[in-house]
Amino acid sequence: MRSTALLLATAKPLFDWVGLLKVFGISIAFALVTVVLVSCTVRLSAAATSSVGAKRFGALALAIVFAAGVAAIVIYGIVIMMSK
Repeated sequence: MRSTALLLATAKPLFDWVGLLKVFGISIAFALVTVVLVSCTVRLSAAATSSVGAKRFGALALAIVFAAGVAAIVIYGIVIMMSK
């Protein structure tokens, strides 16, 4: 019985809880950024269709930048998954 207690006290844990928490936090952060970028893209593209002139061009340009940001996040996620 004493050797079992000593073995349990010196054994490594089954899960790396700190690592799991880091992965969870990073996933939540990327998800929030992606949702904000997609919602801004939709909002700005809708504003671009209803506006005229320079306002339309600015809204469309920002929508394209935000869409490129979403694409970059998705590509980065795919690259991380493929490298593991």
